Amino acid sequence: MNGMNRFKQLTEAVRFMAIALCATLVLASCDKPEVGSGKLDNLSWKITNDGTLIISGTGEISDSPWYEYQSSITALIIESGITSIGDMGSFSGYSSLKSVTIPNTVTSFGSYYSAFNGCSSLTTVNFNAVNCPAMGVMSSRMGTSYARYVFENCPKLITVNIGREVTRIPNFAFYNCSGITSVTIPNLVTSIGNYAFYGCSGLASITIPNSVTSIGDAAFAHCSGLTSVTIPNSVTSIGEWAFGGCMGLTSITIPNSVTSIGDIAFAHCNDLTSVTIPSSVEFIGVNVFYGCNGLMSINVDAANNAFSSDNGVLFNKEKTSLIEYPTGKTGAYTIPNSVISIGDNAFSGHIRLTSITIPNSVISIGFNAFAFCTGLTSVTILNSVTSIRSAAFRNCTGLTDVTIGNSVTSIGGSAFYGCSSLTEITIPNSVISIGNGAFEICTSLKSVTIPNSVTFIGGSAFQNCTGLTSVTISNSVNSIGDWAFYSCSSLTEIINHRTSPQAIDYYVFNGVNRTTCTLRVPAASVAAYKAAAGWEDFVNIVAIE
Repeated sequence: MNGMNRFKQLTEAVRFMAIALCATLVLASCDKPEVGSGKLDNLSWKITNDGTLIISGTGEISDSPWYEYQSSITALIIESGITSIGDMGSFSGYSSLKSVTIPNTVTSFGSYYSAFNGCSSLTTVNFNAVNCPAMGVMSSRMGTSYARYVFENCPKLITVNIGREVTRIPNFAFYNCSGITSVTIPNLVTSIGNYAFYGCSGLASITIPNSVTSIGDAAFAHCSGLTSVTIPNSVTSIGEWAFGGCMGLTSITIPNSVTSIGDIAFAHCNDLTSVTIPSSVEFIGVNVFYGCNGLMSINVDAANNAFSSDNGVLFNKEKTSLIEYPTGKTGAYTIPNSVISIGDNAFSGHIRLTSITIPNSVISIGFNAFAFCTGLTSVTILNSVTSIRSAAFRNCTGLTDVTIGNSVTSIGGSAFYGCSSLTEITIPNSVISIGNGAFEICTSLKSVTIPNSVTFIGGSAFQNCTGLTSVTISNSVNSIGDWAFYSCSSLTEIINHRTSPQAIDYYVFNGVNRTTCTLRVPAASVAAYKAAAGWEDFVNIVAIE
C-alpha cells in the first residue's frame, strides 16, 4: 500500500514538472530572448535574439549605449513617445541594419551627424512622423555648400512606407535615396518639403494626392526616372527647381489651382516638348524652363490675367516684356514690335538660336538675356535701347559682330564676357560707364576706343583680351578699375588723352609688357605720367602726335 502511494506521488511530481516545463516553453516562445538591454535617461532599450533593437520611452535619443552590438542589429523599432534622434544617438554606419521604423512622435533629427548615414544594408523605412519639419540641412564648409541628410549613403533603400497619419513630408526626407522606385503619399499630407525626394533617380512614378497644397523647392529635382507627373487641383505653389533635372519627364500637367511657379522649376527637363500655363498662375519665376532642349512651345491659357504667349514664346499679358523663349526652337527669331524689355535670362542657353532681330521698341536688355547663345553670330542693338544689363551676352562664343546704338548709357558687368570670337566693338558716345568684366576674355578683340562720354572703366573690363593690340582712352575717363587691362599681353600701344593721370595700381596693366608697349599721353603731361603710380612703369612714355 505504501509502495502504491509512493508511486502516485512520483507520478504527480513528474506531471507537475512537465506542466512547468511546458509553461516555460510557451513563455519563451512569446518573449524573444534578449541579447542586451538597458536604460538611457527616460528611455529603455533591448535587443532581441533576431537582431531587433527596440527603443521605448519619451524624449530624445541622446546617446548610443547599444553601440557594441551595432554589427548584429538588423532592425530598428523606435516606439511612440520618442521625439528626437540626437547627434550622439545616431545610427550612422550600422551596416547590418535592414529596416527602420520611425514613430509618429518624432519631430527632429540631429544636424551634425546624419542619423542613418552609411547604413549600407538598409532596404525598408516605415515612416510615421506626423509633423516633422526637416530631416536634413544645407551646410557649408570652406565656402562649399553641401547637404547633410538622414538617409545619406543608403544605396539599397528601396521601400518607403509612409504612415496614413503623416501630414507633411519633411525637408530632405529621402534626399539622394536613388534606389527608391515608388512612393505612395497618403491623403492627409498637405506639403512636400524642400529637397524631399531630391536625387531619387530610381523613382519611376509618384502619385501626389489631392490634399497637397505646396510642392517645395527641389522637391523632386534630379528624379531622372520620372516620365510623367500629374499635379492635383489642390496645389497652389510649385517651388524653385521643384522638378529641375527630371530629364526623363515627357509631360507635366499644371492644374488651374496653381498660382505660383518658382525659378527654374522645370529646368533641364530635356524631354518636355510643350507646356501649358493655366489661367490661375499669377507668378512665374526666372528660367522656369531653362535648358529644356526639347521644349518647342510654352502656351498660356487665354484667360490668364498676368501672362500670354505668341508662337510658343512666353510674354507678360500686354506682350511688352519677353519672359522666356523655348530652348528647343531653332534658327532666327524676330522680337515683336510691342516688346519694351527683354527679360532676365529670356534667351539664356539657347544654343540653336542663330539670329535675333531686336525692334526699335526695346528699351532694355535684361540680365543674362542672351548668355550662352553660342550659335548667335551678330547682334544689332538699336538706338532705342538705353541699357545693356550685366551678362546680357555672356559667353556668346560665336558672336563676331556687335552694333551698339547711340542711346546706350551703360554696358553692364560681364555684358560681353567670354565673347571670344568678337573682333571689334564700337562703343558709342552715349556710354557713360563700362562695367566690371564687360569685355573680359574677348580674346579676338584687336582694338578698343573709349569715347569722350565714358567716365568709368570697371575692374577687369578688358582682362585677358590677349589679342588686344591698341587701346585709346578719352580725356573724360577719370577712373579705371583694378585689373582693367590685366594680361592683355599683345598690347603694343596705349593712347591716353587724360591730362592728369588717373589714379591706378600696378595690377591695372599687369601682364602687359611695359617695356615694349608705348604709352602716348598729352605732351604737357608726359612728366606727370612718368612720376605717377601705375603709369611710371612704362618705359616708353611719349607725347601724342
